[in-house]
Amino acid sequence: MFVKPFMLILLLSLPVFQPTGDIFTSHDKHGTKQKKNEPAYTKEQQEKLRQAEKAADHFVNRWRETLDLNILFDELYVTDPARRQRNILLFCDVYVFMNPERGCRELIGKVDNETLKRGFFGFWNLVYMQTDYDLAFSKPEDYDSPTPPGFEILEEEFEAVEKKYGESGPRSGQIRQFVLDITSTYEKMNALYRRNISLEMFTSARYKENYQREYAKYDDSEILNDGLNKFSAKPGEVIYRVKRGEFELFFVKEAGQFKVLTIGYEL
Repeated sequence: MFVKPFMLILLLSLPVFQPTGDIFTSHDKHGTKQKKNEPAYTKEQQEKLRQAEKAADHFVNRWRETLDLNILFDELYVTDPARRQRNILLFCDVYVFMNPERGCRELIGKVDNETLKRGFFGFWNLVYMQTDYDLAFSKPEDYDSPTPPGFEILEEEFEAVEKKYGESGPRSGQIRQFVLDITSTYEKMNALYRRNISLEMFTSARYKENYQREYAKYDDSEILNDGLNKFSAKPGEVIYRVKRGEFELFFVKEAGQFKVLTIGYEL
């Protein structure tokens, strides 16, 4: 099956954003709110952290209403152009994941921003919708993740795209078309999931039970003293990390409001 190994690779075994440093390194992403040897948060810090948590809850609610990170990118992310561009360029990590022997640099100049954005959010929309669908319908004893009716046909289409470009991936002149082809498949899969996901699904007994078992104990928040490896903090800026289910959200304050700096995409 495409789905279960796909999800396990993405959501369990890949490294995540590591605070500080210049490269990705694995770390325990399920840490506590505050390490024992650190001083207690001040009342002001605690209040700011609560505000970040409210922003995270709003993000999750909007996700469940829209099932589209493109909309959330417009509504809830930072407006700083450089930081928005940095998020879009994270598609490079998706590209290298699909083409392990290729580098990110070959995308620059060959693929326009809008195509990179479509590919990036198309990929992660699929990952997060698969996760929610799995929480709503899987049983603890299941090995293969459940998928909506008709998904197998789109799996075949995905495999056909990969086969079209061969084991070594797209040649230099094919890179943009490869991104468009693979994105088209993601978007078809996403449309199928959206037709089969409702708001009621998130309040079902099985969803709640699976969420409690898989995620609830890891939901936490903390204030980071440094920036992230690909998103440095501005002078005097504070980054707030909030974990909510499948989402690891990093917030900063912009014009008095908490805005998403980035999501801890597991690539």
